Amino acid sequence: MKFNFTLTVLFIIIFTSIQYSQNKIPDFFTIQFNSKSTVIINSNYDNKVHSIWGQFISILPNNRINTDTLSSNTFNNASLTYKINMPSNISLFVDTGLKINLFLVPNDTLFITLDFAGTNKFMQSIKFKGRFASINEYLLKKDLEIGNELNKRRRRLNNPNILLTAYADSLDSIDKVELNYLNNYIKTNILPEWYLSYEKNRMTYYSALLKISLPYYREYATGKEVRIPRHYFDFINNIKIDNKDAVILLDYYVFLNNYFYEKCVSEEIKHMSYNRSRAKKSIAIDLKCADSFLTGEVEDIYKCYDISRSLIDHLKLFQYADSVINEQSTKINNQKYFNFLRYYSKNKSMLHPGDKAPNFYLPDQNNHYINLTDYKGKVILLNFWFPGCLPCLKEIPYERKLAEEFKNKDFCLINICMETQKESWIKSLSRLNVEGINLFAMGNWENNLINSYFINGFPHYALIDKNGNIYSNNPNRPSEGISEYIIKLLSK
Repeated sequence: MKFNFTLTVLFIIIFTSIQYSQNKIPDFFTIQFNSKSTVIINSNYDNKVHSIWGQFISILPNNRINTDTLSSNTFNNASLTYKINMPSNISLFVDTGLKINLFLVPNDTLFITLDFAGTNKFMQSIKFKGRFASINEYLLKKDLEIGNELNKRRRRLNNPNILLTAYADSLDSIDKVELNYLNNYIKTNILPEWYLSYEKNRMTYYSALLKISLPYYREYATGKEVRIPRHYFDFINNIKIDNKDAVILLDYYVFLNNYFYEKCVSEEIKHMSYNRSRAKKSIAIDLKCADSFLTGEVEDIYKCYDISRSLIDHLKLFQYADSVINEQSTKINNQKYFNFLRYYSKNKSMLHPGDKAPNFYLPDQNNHYINLTDYKGKVILLNFWFPGCLPCLKEIPYERKLAEEFKNKDFCLINICMETQKESWIKSLSRLNVEGINLFAMGNWENNLINSYFINGFPHYALIDKNGNIYSNNPNRPSEGISEYIIKLLSK
C-alpha cells in the first residue's frame, strides 16, 4: 500500500485545527455590549393558538429580562430575539406550562422545531439546528432524564428547619448526580471542551452561592440570628476566587458578592440596621476586596456588576454612584467597562426631581379605575410592590404608621401591586392589612410603569408633590424616615 504523505499531513492539520477550535477559550467568552442572539422557531399546525416567550438574567445589568411574546397556531421561521451580552443559559416558556432551557451565544442563531400535534411527548420531540445545537441537545436530555429528580430534591431543601450542615451535604449529593450525568453523557456524545469547563464551573459556583448565602437569607427572612457551625464555610477553601474561566457566569459574580461580604465586612457593619449608609459602607469595602482578590476582566466585570446592581438599580444613588465610578476610572482595566458604567448611570437617572410624574389608569380591588391625576393637590407616595417580596412585607408596618400619621392631611399612599395574579393580590390585602389605596397593574400597564418609573427592584417608592411632579424617584423608605420629606412637601 502506497503511503500518501500529503494527505496524511493534510489530515493531521485538519484534525488538529478541529481539536484546537473545540478546546480553546472562544473569542465570544467575554462581555459584548449591544449584542443579541436569535431563536428561529418552527412548528406544525394543531388548530390551537400557542404563546412562546423568553426570559433570562444578565450580569450587566443584574435584572430579569423578558423577550417579546410570540402567539400563533403555527410558527414558520418565527423570530425571538434575546438582547444578551454574553453566552447565557436562558429559558424559553411555552403556554403549555413547559420551560425549555437553552444556551445562546451573542450574534448567533439557534433553530428550534416544535411538535405541538404529532405526539404527547412534546419535550422529546424538540429538534435543534445551529452552531451550538449539541449543547442545547445536552441540556434538553438532562432535563428529560434527571431534571425532575434534581428539582424535587432542591425543593425539599427549602425547609427552614434543615440544619445548615445537612443542607450543604444535600447540595453536594445533588451536584454529584449532575456531574455524573455530564461525565456519562460525554462518553457517547461530543461537547466542546470549553463548554465542559463552563458547565462544571456553573455547577460549582451555583452550589457555593447557595451554601454561602443561606445563613444570611434565613436571618433576613426570620429576623433571628442564625447559628453558623464552626467549619461551615470551610468549603470556600476549595473554591477558586479569581477564575478567568468563569468570566461570563452570573452565579460566579453573585458568589463573589456573598464571599466578599463574609470575608471582608466587619461584624459591626453586618449587625447594623439596613439603610443606605450601611449599604454605602458595604459597597466601598466590597470594591476594595475586588482590588485585592481579582484581576483583569473578572475584576472589571465584578465592579460593573456591583455598582450597577447595588448603587444604581437597587439604591438609586445616582450622584453617589457617579462619584464611585469616577474613583474607579483609574482602577478599571478595560475602558469599555468604565464607559458602560457612565452610560448606565446616566440612562437610569432620567426621571429627575421636578419632572411630571408618569400617569396611570389602574383598577382597585373593586374594579374601579383610578388615575394618578385624581389626587392632584395631595402629596402622594407611590409604593410599587408584590406580596411575595420580603423587603416589601417588612415595610408594611411602617406604611401603616405613615397612613395614621398623615390621615387628616393632604397625603395619599397608593400601593400598586405587580408580578402577581389578581386573585392572590386581593386575598393578600386583608391578610396583610395593607393601608392606603390599592391598585393592580398587569400586562402593558405593568411594563409601562416599570419603564417610566425605572423600577429595577421591589419595593420601589416615588414621592410626588401637590402639583403632580416628582420630588424623588426612590426616596427613603417608610422605615428610613420618609415622613420628614412628606412634612416638608405638605408645608408648601
